[in-house]
Amino acid sequence: MTRRSDQKEIKLTAMLVLFRPQIEYLLHERDRTIAGWSLRLPDVDVFEDRQLDATSSIGILLESQLAGLEQQLDG
Repeated sequence: MTRRSDQKEIKLTAMLVLFRPQIEYLLHERDRTIAGWSLRLPDVDVFEDRQLDATSSIGILLESQLAGLEQQLDG
């Protein structure tokens, strides 16, 4: 019998795999935003600056992601 925490871990891992392209995009955008912020404000610690709230964002739809995956698998 699978424990409830194991089921949650499996689902979380599957979501991370499914949305890997978006996660990679967000990480690159985060790095780009932080680099730009550091250039504009060289005397400010970018990681302590509360003015920098969100470094990247992207909208996601599970249905669209699954449809795209199905299309890739169909060739």
